[in-house]
Amino acid sequence: MKSISYSNKNYYRLGENVKITGIVAEYNPFHNGHLYHVEKAREVTDCKYIVAVMSGNFVQRGYPAAFDKFKRAEMALKNGVDLVIELPVMLANSSAEYFSHASVFLLESMGIVDNICFGAENADIEKLKKIADFFINESVEFKNNLKENLGKGMSYPLARKEAFIREFPEMAEVLNMPNNILAIEYLKALKKLNSKIEPVVIKRVVAPYHSIDLDNKIASATAVRAGLMKGLENIENNIPGNIYEIIKSDYENFRQKNIDNLSFLLHYILRTKDIKDVFDINDDLKNRILKISDKHFKITDILKEVKCKNYTMTRLNRAIISIILDIKKEHVTMPQYIRVLGFKKSSSEIFKELEKNAKLPLVINLAKDIEKLENRAKLALEKEIKSTDIYNLLTRNFEEKNYEYRKPIVIV
Repeated sequence: MKSISYSNKNYYRLGENVKITGIVAEYNPFHNGHLYHVEKAREVTDCKYIVAVMSGNFVQRGYPAAFDKFKRAEMALKNGVDLVIELPVMLANSSAEYFSHASVFLLESMGIVDNICFGAENADIEKLKKIADFFINESVEFKNNLKENLGKGMSYPLARKEAFIREFPEMAEVLNMPNNILAIEYLKALKKLNSKIEPVVIKRVVAPYHSIDLDNKIASATAVRAGLMKGLENIENNIPGNIYEIIKSDYENFRQKNIDNLSFLLHYILRTKDIKDVFDINDDLKNRILKISDKHFKITDILKEVKCKNYTMTRLNRAIISIILDIKKEHVTMPQYIRVLGFKKSSSEIFKELEKNAKLPLVINLAKDIEKLENRAKLALEKEIKSTDIYNLLTRNFEEKNYEYRKPIVIV
């Protein structure tokens, strides 16, 4: 593997000894594992402030968030995060590469972040860096193997993993873990952006990413959501105490956050619009969706039959969300603005420094700030507003049209 050097220089200081650490998260919902990450990030980076880039109302697995972004921002701010920034929906609802690159881009664009701290199943950052370096400078052999695997009908993630393992069998276990994959993508993004933000890795503890076990205090988000569906009391041991009341206040809405509640909207779109330009939709997938939607009404039933070896279920979930939200290929660019969802009063210093150092327009007061944006940024923010209106349809909350304009940022 070709070696690439990573910078160790911190380029910004509130004061000589003040550090700011960035985290990328979804907090869907916030649980004890997230609390461990926040506390450990503060410890290992010796930072004063933590900034979180967080998905909005639709998350990376291609599904509506369990709780809306403002409630999830409140959860984070009450548990050690000082400032929450929104990852735009067209990038939150995308592959690990887009998701990670856009998140790092936002942290870089803030102009105040010294470190990024992420969890991974493999905490050997030098090994993760070597793999990231390789994927930035892919070998001819790898590219040929990747093309061959795709020709066999493998999904892209599997084809990529198998091509990599053929060259580096000793690292096979690394690409089998979802947080390792995200970690590698964060490292790739830092290098491509020539960022001076220093990466720090924390070993993921206790619960595997897809585990549904709630026996341990630290459980996966998958397990917490599954437990919640059976009753709020099931997850008391797995979340910080101050999260319980937030979840309880919105529990009935949570139970309605089922993607099947958007089935009518999907069928309307499929019958009235051409989806050929929707992001991440190729001709084969378009034809499969159109054909199978004539046989099934519910989105989950359509997805089950569309599923084949060429496409992961997560990829299909994201494709359906992109259709529903009308996310076109041209919409998927790096963030055009920095949207503040919330901050802590006690951390107002970092908020003020963000206002002075941000490299992108800041959106704090939506109604006022949207008018200051240039056309491309304004269109992206309007897409965000519409996505929230659609999200609110999940709970048949018809009175919440233009909810984003009325909802102030969260301050705790």
